Amino acid sequence: MTVRDDSGPPVPKGDADAVPPRDSVRGRDAVGQRDAELAVLHEIGTALARQLAFDDIVELVGERVRQVFGVASLWIAIHDETSGTISFPYAVEADERAQMAPFAVGPGLTSRVLGTRQPVRFGTSAEGDALGAIAVGGVTESWVGVPILAGDHAIGVIALESFEQRAFDVADERLLATIASSMGVAPQPRRMG
Repeated sequence: MTVRDDSGPPVPKGDADAVPPRDSVRGRDAVGQRDAELAVLHEIGTALARQLAFDDIVELVGERVRQVFGVASLWIAIHDETSGTISFPYAVEADERAQMAPFAVGPGLTSRVLGTRQPVRFGTSAEGDALGAIAVGGVTESWVGVPILAGDHAIGVIALESFEQRAFDVADERLLATIASSMGVAPQPRRMG
């Protein structure tokens, strides 16, 4: 099961470099892991200081999150409050860049994270089912999604998924939330709603 509401065929795109994958980071001591995580946060902060366009920041964050967590599937969703839709300017499915069609806010975990402005994490498909995950494709065993907050508004979601049980823990959720909070202070293309 892929935890998403809609997607199109994968669209290959080049890889970014710099930060070691999360799997290799986890094999190191806590100091090495923390250094890699801080490098990602520093790079995002530098991009914000350079006042990159929001779309460029989304791309940078997506590539760095992909590298640090070493996941095959992730997306960054952006909420348009005016139209009530969620779009996906950055999506990776099965290690390939993907196009995901926008959809209306409604059932599903991305909408839940937006509505509650709180992270959601599960470690088994049964837990995902209980939380209202929408299944498409293979069986997703682990998922974590965090809101991108700008003031009082949830403007988007960063979500990771894995076919392994208990792939994400509270430390992963915290790191992802820290990254998302950095995105929330980035200049938005046009504030919706």
